[in-house]
Amino acid sequence: MKSTIFALLTSLTFTITAQVPDWTQYTCDANGYSMYTELSKGKAVLLSFSNQWSPASAETAGKTEDLWQNMMSENVKVFGFLNEDQDFNTADCDDADVWATVNGITYPTFINIENVLENYINKYTTNGAVNLPWLLLF
Repeated sequence: MKSTIFALLTSLTFTITAQVPDWTQYTCDANGYSMYTELSKGKAVLLSFSNQWSPASAETAGKTEDLWQNMMSENVKVFGFLNEDQDFNTADCDDADVWATVNGITYPTFINIENVLENYINKYTTNGAVNLPWLLLF
């Protein structure tokens, strides 16, 4: 069953790749990732947009980490996008380190995500607004 679902997700991913906004982001330890590169590998990609100040984002981060740990061998890639820190300022690398430590996150997490977030909001919302946490699966 698990492999059937994965095959379906992979097929859907290939058909919508051209419609998915691309991005290239670097983690604070300078590892680079690209949406189209991950999709071209046949991976399902889960994007998790969060704010450090949000209890709902913290709860989602833990659940997303569980998914990552259980599915990473199934060709599922998870990426975290940390938007704001505890004081509603743009998140920086120190914030990302605290976020990862407090929530036990091991999947790649990015800061300076305004352009990526805006591209996905423009593509996948009708009113140009979204509440975080926000999960998108491709």
